[in-house]
Amino acid sequence: MQVPEIDRQTLLRRLHAGDNLEVVDIREANEYNDWHIAGASNLPTYIALNRRMYQPFIDQVQSYPKDRELVMVCRRGNTSKLAVLLAEQFGYKALSLQGGMADWSNAWSVAPVNPDGRSLHNSAATFLQIRRDGKGCLSYLLGAAGEAAIFDPNIEDAAYLELAAQAGLKIRWIFETHIHADHLSRAPSLLQKTGATLVMPAASSRRTAKPFQPIQDGETLRLGDIEIRAIATPGHTTESTCYLVNNEALISGDTLFVESIGRPDLEKGDAGAAQGAELLFDSLHQRLLPLPEAMQIFPAHYSGAINYDAAPLTARLGDLRAKISLLQAEKETFVKTVVAALPPKPPNHEMIISINEGKTPFDFSGGGMMSPADLEAGPNRCAVS
Repeated sequence: MQVPEIDRQTLLRRLHAGDNLEVVDIREANEYNDWHIAGASNLPTYIALNRRMYQPFIDQVQSYPKDRELVMVCRRGNTSKLAVLLAEQFGYKALSLQGGMADWSNAWSVAPVNPDGRSLHNSAATFLQIRRDGKGCLSYLLGAAGEAAIFDPNIEDAAYLELAAQAGLKIRWIFETHIHADHLSRAPSLLQKTGATLVMPAASSRRTAKPFQPIQDGETLRLGDIEIRAIATPGHTTESTCYLVNNEALISGDTLFVESIGRPDLEKGDAGAAQGAELLFDSLHQRLLPLPEAMQIFPAHYSGAINYDAAPLTARLGDLRAKISLLQAEKETFVKTVVAALPPKPPNHEMIISINEGKTPFDFSGGGMMSPADLEAGPNRCAVS
């Protein structure tokens, strides 16, 4: 029997459009609480349905209004099909999310940073925040004079190729702020398809032997009339670097978020957390916080639910100084608080790090033992709680 389904991008578009949908997550409460689609309700019957115990689902689903289309969500899009068939028996119009939460992890949208084309010191640059809504990862496309730079690519490379083509841009550079632990870098496949140059912090050479153009602290690259300057900010990782764009916008990687700061334990584990926190404190207070209050911060992750709109996730540095209490703490207090507040590590983080370092081969086509969707499934956990 054919079960009606909806793919991740169609669902995201319909949520952005405010369609009359009810997203129903049938996974158990612990999985739902750990990571779910923004606005989804929880009908925790996954185990019961897999045991062919249908009554708990039948009893609970009938509390939903029948004038809304239900989108059933599970781990990988299989059990949700059974939920759709059961809901249809009681007069509901329902859809199953293809690939479940594992596939939803790759849902993405675009938020123009300068929709009027007049930001970045009145440059006519293209500046896009590419939001991986399903996981909270953020990447950026910066374009000027017919060329583009991509920062921290983390979604399918076809998306970046499409966006660059729409803007009439050729991808020249691919920048990484650091070696990521919660998602696979899409730089390798983008490099193959574009002939672009991979730019990474010079200190990355201590962790990877893959070829890249090193960028030193304080070094500047230009893209048309756009200046991109590297600011070394070790702490989250030893090579972490932020990129200052025209002295107006800071692509901050995992060093500074709009709601918190980066965690310091993913590269060297628990044993290196305190030392990493000390480095992070120094980077924040010596390199970033002295920047102008009006500086716009553009991070690589967002921990909260991403709203269904086209507003970029950003904040003024001055507002973050006042908002994030850790930025006001003395060093000793900062280190102790950060180490004590570390959340669970991202799923599969050691394998992801090894792949991103170029030490473990990986088949991005999904032909290996694990697909990218399976390897990356779950919330991003790169921030201090």
